[in-house]
Amino acid sequence: MTKQYKQPEMQKAEDVTLNPINYLNDMVGLIETVTAVPTGKPINMINQIKFYSSGATYRIYFYDATNGVWRYSSLT
Repeated sequence: MTKQYKQPEMQKAEDVTLNPINYLNDMVGLIETVTAVPTGKPINMINQIKFYSSGATYRIYFYDATNGVWRYSSLT
């Protein structure tokens, strides 16, 4: 008896430029949200970006590997 395998259907590529909200929602699940300012040195690229939330303050932090410091931009 031989097994017959079904060829998987091709998935349709979603154009993120047409649906930026879903793209951002996917990123929020990947990027860690913190309530304290990041201080440690990240070990991989995904850890170089952090969402910060404290009360009414929202920021996105980026690790500047050249200077070895965290930098942020305020979000509204």
